[in-house]
Amino acid sequence: EAGVRELGELLGYTATRPDNDEGTGPDVLWRDKVQQRMIGFELKTDKSAPARYRKKDISQGHDHLEWMMQNNPEYKSLGLIYVGPEGSASVKANPSKQMGLCFIQTMTALRDRLLALIGDLRKMTPLERIPAISKASQANEWDMKAIGEELWDKTLANTTG
Repeated sequence: EAGVRELGELLGYTATRPDNDEGTGPDVLWRDKVQQRMIGFELKTDKSAPARYRKKDISQGHDHLEWMMQNNPEYKSLGLIYVGPEGSASVKANPSKQMGLCFIQTMTALRDRLLALIGDLRKMTPLERIPAISKASQANEWDMKAIGEELWDKTLANTTG
């Protein structure tokens, strides 16, 4: 949870841990103050593959989506992403189309790509670094919507079985 929060901060978002700090809400919440967008994360990294996302997990997700909307009405929700191993939702669960699954390796690939960019920027002189940071930060690939799509390996609503 701390790692996903920190990754959000490195990406330039306001990243919090509502469940840890307030006792409710998703494990991690990223908010883009400029574009007024947010993504919630529920970490299920302790599950074994192939994972079964149970009714309890999905019910918790519905609660998190509602909490996100009630506590951040000025932000557009890009959904709730479960981070865990490949798997499917239980037939007794009723996942929303706003619930996605991000495989652990997809999250680590984003982290590695960002750290590689930071490493490349650190190799530049200070005068080279300023325009390079500006150019990189304006690239569409770092937009929250694009990152959310990259992390959204599959929609949980399409996996019941």
